Amino acid sequence: MAQLIRSTANQNINLTPNGTGVVNMSSDDIATNKVTTNLVIGGNFTTNPWQRGTTFNSLASSSYSADRFLVQYSFDGAVNVTRSTDAPTYAQSGVVTSHSLLHTVATADATIAAGQFYHASYRVEGYDWAKLAQRAFTLSFWVKSNLTGTYCISFTNTSNSVYFLKEYTINSANTWELKTITVPALTTAGTQNYTNGIGLRLHWCLAVGTTNQGTLNASSWTTGQAFGTSNQVNWCGTISNTFQLALVQLEIGSVATQFRALDAATILRQCQRYYFKTFPQGTAPAQNVGNNTGAHSYRARRATAVANGEYIRFPVTMRATPTITYYSPKAASTAWYDMTGSTASGASGSSGASDSGVYVTNAQAAADAIGDVLSIHLQAAAEL
Repeated sequence: MAQLIRSTANQNINLTPNGTGVVNMSSDDIATNKVTTNLVIGGNFTTNPWQRGTTFNSLASSSYSADRFLVQYSFDGAVNVTRSTDAPTYAQSGVVTSHSLLHTVATADATIAAGQFYHASYRVEGYDWAKLAQRAFTLSFWVKSNLTGTYCISFTNTSNSVYFLKEYTINSANTWELKTITVPALTTAGTQNYTNGIGLRLHWCLAVGTTNQGTLNASSWTTGQAFGTSNQVNWCGTISNTFQLALVQLEIGSVATQFRALDAATILRQCQRYYFKTFPQGTAPAQNVGNNTGAHSYRARRATAVANGEYIRFPVTMRATPTITYYSPKAASTAWYDMTGSTASGASGSSGASDSGVYVTNAQAAADAIGDVLSIHLQAAAEL
């Protein structure tokens, strides 16, 4: 059975039974600070809040699906990204989890041109990267695909001027497999961000042309940028190919330890540093969702067309001043909506935005009566 102990930081650490492919930790390990925190936010796709929704058809490049996880590509096909209810079992992973991040080829690209590529990505903020920089670190993750063969994962620095590239093999089709990648310390070369910018990029490569292919170097980082090697399979080559990730963990040291599952409330707060919405967590941001549940609202104090508004304080301080996008609760527009009068109110706007909040303005409509409830949904994005 898994053993539960409490660390000096008052964190519950689940110790896995032997045979799960990860290392058991003893109380001595914890006392000597060998147990470290996972620097990937939302790597358990059950507690990941999926604030933007759970189904993303033909997801655009540089767009997020699960919180903190994005896709980047330049190719002639299309990929759908969804939250899957297929995940490693407790017997396999020592963790109770019910979901994974699923990529599915919707439009195939049988021939990847020289400059083309497709990868799933995660970006580590500089403050977190500072905990890893100048020392070895380890990435562990569970992976599953119908297509076996050689896959690559690359790590690039702030300025994309140095990279570390590693191959791994998916041995059995449609079978969950645990992979661990140990990365040597980045002690030289390249610009490093240790504050609120991009500190480190992780790329799970699924297809790569010759322009972005690199060489393997087991002991050090290499100058330049690369996403994969010439051995990388073209996962994008056949429609309905699948690729799944689960229980992603990034930690200091050269040993992969048991995945440590934080509670959903903590994960949500961590994600809200980068993205916040007024919609209920089960509702994807969109125009005309049909109601103002969770929307920012106030009662009109004057019955005339007049500038008005309210200040919204974000749940947590965001990484930087975010980009604000507005959504009408009951119309296909970015205007406020008069829920009492069942009609559009005035245009939305922002004033005094910062990393802690924004004053949301409403150029009220003349038809808004005193006491009418005026509502607007918004999202605030401060992604890396």
